Amino acid sequence: MSVFHTASDLHPADLLAGLPEHNRLWLALSGGLDSVVLLDLTARYCAEQGWPLQVLHVHHGLSANADHWAGHCRQLCRDYALQLKMTIDCQVVRVTPDQGASLELQARQARYRVFEQHLESGDLLLMAHHGDDQLETLLLRLMRGSGSAGLAGIPVQRPLGAGHLYRPLLSVSRADLEAYARARKLHWVEDESNSCQDFDRNFLRHQITPLLKQRWPQAVQVAGRSAALLADSEALNRQLAQQDLDRVSLSAQALSCRQLTQLPRPRRYNVLRLWLQQAGLDAPEQRHLAVICRELIGAQADARPEFRRPGFCLRRYRDQLILQLAENTNVSGGADSVPPTARDTLALPLTAPATLDCAGVAFRLWLSSAGGNTGEPISLPGSGQLQLRARVGGERLCLPARGHRPVKKLLQEAGIPPWLRTRVRLFWWLADDGGERLLGMWAPENAEQTGVAEHPVYHGRFWWHPDLLCGPDPVYIAWA
Repeated sequence: MSVFHTASDLHPADLLAGLPEHNRLWLALSGGLDSVVLLDLTARYCAEQGWPLQVLHVHHGLSANADHWAGHCRQLCRDYALQLKMTIDCQVVRVTPDQGASLELQARQARYRVFEQHLESGDLLLMAHHGDDQLETLLLRLMRGSGSAGLAGIPVQRPLGAGHLYRPLLSVSRADLEAYARARKLHWVEDESNSCQDFDRNFLRHQITPLLKQRWPQAVQVAGRSAALLADSEALNRQLAQQDLDRVSLSAQALSCRQLTQLPRPRRYNVLRLWLQQAGLDAPEQRHLAVICRELIGAQADARPEFRRPGFCLRRYRDQLILQLAENTNVSGGADSVPPTARDTLALPLTAPATLDCAGVAFRLWLSSAGGNTGEPISLPGSGQLQLRARVGGERLCLPARGHRPVKKLLQEAGIPPWLRTRVRLFWWLADDGGERLLGMWAPENAEQTGVAEHPVYHGRFWWHPDLLCGPDPVYIAWA
């Protein structure tokens, strides 16, 4: 991307000629100086190319002037469309930021949710972050103790929802943007909150960066170069982390502690960051990584340490470092699972597919005549009831060629971690004469899950009594 030094250098063709390939072109318009300059440049470029332009303005409702800003953005788009004889569709989307400790952060998250909701595959959204924003970001993250990932700063482009985000002004200083806007007699709005120095970024903007630029006039350009170099370093770190992750990974949510201990400490931290990020989690702080390595990875094989943070838990079991995301209350069985019911007993024979549920762990049962079923076929007696129960302790299950074995031993042999054993469910047969016997057992093999969040599918395994594994009329019980 080109680097511009004066307002006269800002030409639409030079600035936007390197746009990534895209279908629809979007622009995020706040109505402030930066986004108004970007609108001017982009509208002129699109008019030359014969392209339409989609514009998004997010109305947070946090200022008494919010309606005025929205109206200003609509009017700007109408004026450019008329002047340049082009199509500009300006959408104003009202949002209510979540209540939280940082209103600034909540508003930002609300904006990005809007962008993600509107972008379709192949769409490109332009945003007006500039060089001064990059300098402020580097200073903020430096004060937070960020590593190379944070100090890489604001990326020029990245995926966003189904589309991509692109920042063509990132190498341009705010002073050059303002000079361009005044030369072209552009009109923009001022957000009164930008003068409030209670916000860290505003404090830097008003108190710190003017001094830096007074002492080092090229501070914005130098910060941009540093961010680019750190971005390259972070890319190399991620490549190495992925190689190490492939080596130590047992599954998407389990790593080998033995393999991790063979890595030097920096690479161990590096792979843990990537692993958690790929699970959709924020990378933990350095001090937390030290605790994970010392207390979990370095624990004795028979220990059961835990590391809990909001949204996830790390546990050690034998050689495995296991990641559990925030608990869901429902655990459903099978790809065709249905919402659990309160039914834990089914009368036989079945007349239709049914759900057997106990304390949020559900299994879908199909008739033998239904084709294409995926699951475990067993042959049940023709009369009586099938009941699903949780463990109470002391149960024994008869297995082929093994006789009666304690359920606890079977779970230990299968390597089912202790914290997953609360989800174990036992299939009991209730005969018409009042007798009962244990027919089978299911246990989740690990904490990984698929399916929608409301009804996740935990993969596991069954154990069955030998009398049930043959017969002409099997019933299919979905794999959970």
